[in-house]
Amino acid sequence: GSADITATLDGVNVAGRFTIDALAPPTDHAPVPTRPAADVLSVFSNAYTNWPVDTFSPDWEDATVSNLRIAGDDVKVYNIPTALDVAVIEFAAQTINASNMTHIHIDVWQPRGTFFGMHLFSFGPDGVFSGEPAPKGDDSQGIVAVQPPVLQFNQWVGIDIPLSSFTAAGLQETAHLAQVVLRSDSIQLIVDNIYFYNGGN
Repeated sequence: GSADITATLDGVNVAGRFTIDALAPPTDHAPVPTRPAADVLSVFSNAYTNWPVDTFSPDWEDATVSNLRIAGDDVKVYNIPTALDVAVIEFAAQTINASNMTHIHIDVWQPRGTFFGMHLFSFGPDGVFSGEPAPKGDDSQGIVAVQPPVLQFNQWVGIDIPLSSFTAAGLQETAHLAQVVLRSDSIQLIVDNIYFYNGGN
C-alpha cells in the first residue's frame, strides 16, 4: 500500500509531504524451468546446479539484495535506488564460458517501471580484468533493454535473450564472462532462474 507522511511543529503544519510505498512480493513462484540440465549453465536457480558466484551484490554498488522464499522457491530481491544504479552478479574468480550457449534466461517480477536491462561483461580472451574505466583493454560488455509490452508488471515474466543481441551491442566474446548486470527503474526487482542455455537451431 501507500502512505502519506505529514508533520506539524508546535501545532503548525509543515509544508510538503512524503509518500512511502510498501511493495508486496508475489505469492506464487516463477515457472519451474524444464530445459534439460545438459543444455543449461545456471547462475541462480533451484532447478539446476549453479555456477560458483562470488557475490550477488558487490560492496561497491548502491543496490542491495536479500534472499526470499516464495512458495518453497528461492529468489533474489534487489532494491535499486535509482535508474542510474545497477545490480551486479559477479563470478570473476571463475568466469563462465558460454561460447556453446545461445541464450540467457531470467524470470523477472517488478511492480512498476519502464524498462528492464541486462549487461553481460566479459574479461576478454586473456580472462583478466583490465581495470577502470571499464570496459578497458580486451574487456567488453553489451546491454540489452526490455520494455513493455514484453515487460509486464506484478507478474512473473520469463525473458530469453539471444547472446547474439549482446554481441551486437558491443560484447566481443562469451568465453570469459565475469558479470551479469541488472538494471531497472522499478526500485524493487525480484529475479529467479538466471541461466545460459543452448537452444539449438
